[in-house]
Amino acid sequence: MMCASFDLSVVISSYNRDNKVLETLRHLFRSDFSALGKVEVIIVDDGSPLPVENVLPRLGGVPDEVELKVITQERSGVGATRNKGFRAS
Repeated sequence: MMCASFDLSVVISSYNRDNKVLETLRHLFRSDFSALGKVEVIIVDDGSPLPVENVLPRLGGVPDEVELKVITQERSGVGATRNKGFRAS
């Protein structure tokens, strides 16, 4: 199995924070990535009744340098969510 290589990994954990995640992504995507080759953004949705995936279409696109991944898990708490994102990166 070949792993992708990224210059920066950003992990965002979420539980019922769909609109906050959307706002965070909008700010992040306005960043200048020109000094970086490839960036991954991993969102870990902790079994939220307000799934993050529902707001992603409102993003209006993802920069070419960014690979956006969403992981959904059963409610496990913020520590487990962060650890899952770390392991995924």
